[in-house]
Amino acid sequence: MAAVNLPLSQAIRPFPSGPKLATLDVAPPAPQNPLQEDSMRIETSGHQIDVTPALRDYVNAKFERLARYSDGDLDIHVILSVSKVLHKAEAKIGARGATHFAECEADTMYASIDLLVDKLDRILDKHKGKQVRHHRGEAAARSESFG
Repeated sequence: MAAVNLPLSQAIRPFPSGPKLATLDVAPPAPQNPLQEDSMRIETSGHQIDVTPALRDYVNAKFERLARYSDGDLDIHVILSVSKVLHKAEAKIGARGATHFAECEADTMYASIDLLVDKLDRILDKHKGKQVRHHRGEAAARSESFG
């Protein structure tokens, strides 16, 4: 057998050099659902108030909580307004099969947005509960074996 002259760095290395294998320290990112990003459309406008980028970002961040109720598309129209000392936030949500409306007033705009999201959360939870109970399946009263 003939002796092969290899450089010292290749002779000592027991594994071939190549692409490194993925480590288990970091989990791979979750696959993005392209339909989920388009499932909520939030439109924010102001009545006698300028909607700043900070307010718009706050509204978008708070209303992301309502995405769990959307089976399909949610169209959300938020109107922010000020009348003397009260800050008012109102929203109209167009969901599949229903349109919901809510409004809240508070001393600050951020507080009124928080109250509005809480109220809409309760409204959408009630609506989704009604849909689930309605489509529960064939009940005994609806089947042919009843009576």
